Amino acid sequence: AALEAAVDAGYCKAGKMKLLLASSKKGLLNHHRIASKKGFLNHHQLGDCAVELWTDPRNSVGLPQDALCESAIGDATGCSLWFAATVLTDHLLQGNCDIRPGSRVCELGSGCGAIGLTLAANLGCQVTLTDLPQLMPLIFLNIGNNMHKLIDLPPIVRPLAWGSDADVDSVLAASGSRFDIVIGSDIIYATDDHFALLWTMAALTKATARVIIAVADWMGPTESHSAFLGATFLSTSAMLGWEWKVLSTTHKHDLVGRRVRTLSGRQVSDSAPLPVVILEAKVPCANKGHRSRVDCKA
Repeated sequence: AALEAAVDAGYCKAGKMKLLLASSKKGLLNHHRIASKKGFLNHHQLGDCAVELWTDPRNSVGLPQDALCESAIGDATGCSLWFAATVLTDHLLQGNCDIRPGSRVCELGSGCGAIGLTLAANLGCQVTLTDLPQLMPLIFLNIGNNMHKLIDLPPIVRPLAWGSDADVDSVLAASGSRFDIVIGSDIIYATDDHFALLWTMAALTKATARVIIAVADWMGPTESHSAFLGATFLSTSAMLGWEWKVLSTTHKHDLVGRRVRTLSGRQVSDSAPLPVVILEAKVPCANKGHRSRVDCKA
């Protein structure tokens, strides 16, 4: 069913699910061509279980740009693997956040599904992937091509617009209960979405839940985060009772020697390395300033 959704979107041709490898001059398999006339998708591998990810930063199948938040350089934001996601994935897999097998995890703004699929395959988490409806096909493509690694705990996929009561209800109905952990990367760049995002985080989670996000942030060399981040997302969060702590920072000087590709030629992300801060918060008992009250129930 996952691959059928990818076929409908134009990522694959029915009856031709095999990926045709297109090697570079050095023989490195940096990209894979899908059995489609639509063009190239970028190829990535994440985690010890080598989750295979395909991204579409050039939006080769022509998904609506207004839904993908096209970036200044013309890339389709939701179809790309951004550097912050790779930093957060590494951080989580190193055991820094004590995410245990069986944890119920919801990824917001999944895009290609990088973080959630890696946690499902490597840590045995029960994962739900969410994003706008137009981005479901790329998530389904990546689930389908990794199903042999996800067979015991296949991820749930649901469309989710932040601030939508109906979408939140649909996600919770599909998962069966609220979540232990909510994760996301580069999901706070649109300041107008902060209230809806925070409300959604609270609505999806248990009383004891944690929210962990990674943010590309141009903080100074001795700062834990930028003044801009403090004046926008962190300030809005404080008004609603959220208290975020910094788990990790990757400063500009830490990026020396970091590559978009590894020495073996494997692509790390679709974007260049940027400074990243990883934040964690406990969910407040009630979402004080937006829409309805969220009771703290397990």
